[in-house]
Amino acid sequence: MIFSLIVAHDLDFVIGQDDKLPWRSKEDMQWFVRKTKNKAIVMGSTTAKGIGRALPGRTHYVLTSNPSQFESIPDIIAYSSFEDIAVDASRRGYNEVVICGGVSIYKQLIDRVQKIYVTEIPIHSNGNIKLDIDLIQELGKVLSYTTVHKGWVLETHEFSWHERCRFSTYVKVQNPIN
Repeated sequence: MIFSLIVAHDLDFVIGQDDKLPWRSKEDMQWFVRKTKNKAIVMGSTTAKGIGRALPGRTHYVLTSNPSQFESIPDIIAYSSFEDIAVDASRRGYNEVVICGGVSIYKQLIDRVQKIYVTEIPIHSNGNIKLDIDLIQELGKVLSYTTVHKGWVLETHEFSWHERCRFSTYVKVQNPIN
């Protein structure tokens, strides 16, 4: 099973404003849907509460120390262990689990992922939640498909001419040279 991570950030690596996105981007939402549809997604309780519902077309997991707080919310499965989420997702036939945030969940699970989907939104927002994960900040500087950085390589790169967003996918190299 592949564990991946998806994140959108602005030019200052801000990812949120009071548990919501600090921007509106139709193209980023389309990218998010393409990368998560028909997959299992994982998020922390704060992110799940910010969204307020299960997202359609995917199995929605919440990683939380208090799973019982999500028992009454339809279509959300809460666990206190990522291993339990992985087992359940595998049992349901998923081959990819996408980690969708927030920052604390990203930090807990960054070492488990083999793929990272990144959207760079070309603005300076007024958000108050910053993505302070060095690896993701450094990967944004890798623009060559042949450059290996800390065991990661750029797999795909797309650019939106309309919204000027940059969409990048990075994969972990099995046996990196550097």
